[in-house]
Amino acid sequence: MSKLNESIQEMLDDAKKVYESEGIKTQDEMKAEWLPKILKGKHYKKFVKVWSMPAEVGKKYETKTSDGKETENTAKEGDVLIRNPGGEIYVQPEATLLKRNFATGKEKNGWKEYQAKGEALGVEYTGEDMKFKASWAKI
Repeated sequence: MSKLNESIQEMLDDAKKVYESEGIKTQDEMKAEWLPKILKGKHYKKFVKVWSMPAEVGKKYETKTSDGKETENTAKEGDVLIRNPGGEIYVQPEATLLKRNFATGKEKNGWKEYQAKGEALGVEYTGEDMKFKASWAKI
């Protein structure tokens, strides 16, 4: 194993110790806990609208939320930028956009509006705030 790989592995091991010591579950653990509850939840019609434009191939895009940097992705051929109602912008394959949304026909400053289609299952959670380690290792 190279020095760089060893260093990365050490950082991952250290992060895992922090998650475990603070009782922070992984995304897979949260899915295992919540999916059975969600499958018994209410059906909701999706209604959110997002905006999209072509992503520049090879360009790195940083996704930011109100909590700061979430992740960074390099756009590939066929990727688009998605801007959700909260202002978060992220990279997504255009095929995924078109599978989950339909174009409304509205355009503004190079962005095209899309309406979500389909339904979602959900349950209301009224407990204390919780954290979990996302698949990209962000809490």
